[in-house]
Amino acid sequence: MVRSIFGGQRPARRAFTLVELLVVIAIIGILVGLLLPAVQSAREAARRMSCQNNLKQLGLAALNFESSYKRFPPGFLGTNLNRATGAPEVPSMDWANDSGIGTLAFLLPQMEQTSLYNFFSGDPSINDVGKILDSDQNGFGKSDKRPFEIYWNSDKAWEASNYKVGAFLCPSDNADAGVQHTVMLIQTIWNGNQASAPGTTFWYEGTPNAGWHRTLGKTNYIGCSGRRDKTGHVGLDVWAGALPVRGKTKMRDITDGTSSSILFGEVTGWWTDGKKPVGRIASIMWMCAGGEITHWMRGNPAAPATDWTSHISFREPRRFSSMHPGGIIQFTFCDGSVRGLTLNMREGLWYSLGGIADGELTSDLEE
Repeated sequence: MVRSIFGGQRPARRAFTLVELLVVIAIIGILVGLLLPAVQSAREAARRMSCQNNLKQLGLAALNFESSYKRFPPGFLGTNLNRATGAPEVPSMDWANDSGIGTLAFLLPQMEQTSLYNFFSGDPSINDVGKILDSDQNGFGKSDKRPFEIYWNSDKAWEASNYKVGAFLCPSDNADAGVQHTVMLIQTIWNGNQASAPGTTFWYEGTPNAGWHRTLGKTNYIGCSGRRDKTGHVGLDVWAGALPVRGKTKMRDITDGTSSSILFGEVTGWWTDGKKPVGRIASIMWMCAGGEITHWMRGNPAAPATDWTSHISFREPRRFSSMHPGGIIQFTFCDGSVRGLTLNMREGLWYSLGGIADGELTSDLEE
């Protein structure tokens, strides 16, 4: 017994044994192991909700743009035609006439980014955007360079390209991690044969690991140009989407229904192995992000496992993709609604959801 300073006696304190401590530690470890997946799931649910909000903002911005100009913005200011003959050709850019500016840049004023828009536009008057939209009479011809200069030849446009817009980024991804290259724009062309697959390529600057790859503003969202974009071919343009190259889509043009036509979707970028994914090579810059097609939302069993066409889950710049678990990719539709579509959805639905006037209705839309 231990004698108290007050003269009394009290029993000696009994410490925990080593076995008891180990049991307590084990119980705490089990509880943490049980709670951690729930915490991670809750965090991802919050990130996914934030991503939905970003896509909702894009949808509202596009609808406000259409309300102001009676048409949606173009996919991007480029070309997939031979300007002399009007025939489809291999992907190319006419740098004398094509600025490469994409949909997201046009939507900045509708997203409370008017100061950024005015910074790189040639004329601070937002009404002048109508000049560049209406100067291209047939959707493929020469464009008025105002108010947009060819962005890499314009100090202001290049500086604006380095601005990071939070609403263009999905919190479940880290688009700034791809610093080896930067995907500048994506092009889809057609060779005039309805039976052949579309040609799709992406442009990227060839200087690997340049410092500006770390600073350019990236995006996880890109417009939908249809199943096969727009080529000027009467028999093929029936599959065009809401935001094709130099598109002038009006609300009345969406005859398949605004709730059944994709407007924007998620993208991740370029990977060494896009299926896992590991080895991020590049992300897509927002300044000239153009339209994505839904033709490639399918797999090719005959392709090698390392080929991006081999499986729909292979993340690639020419394909919609996300970092959300469960194979879910979130999309904004032409009515402004946001829905998640699964990679297990049947192939035909991807095709019909991409087009706005192909006559293929999607009343049996699967999520």
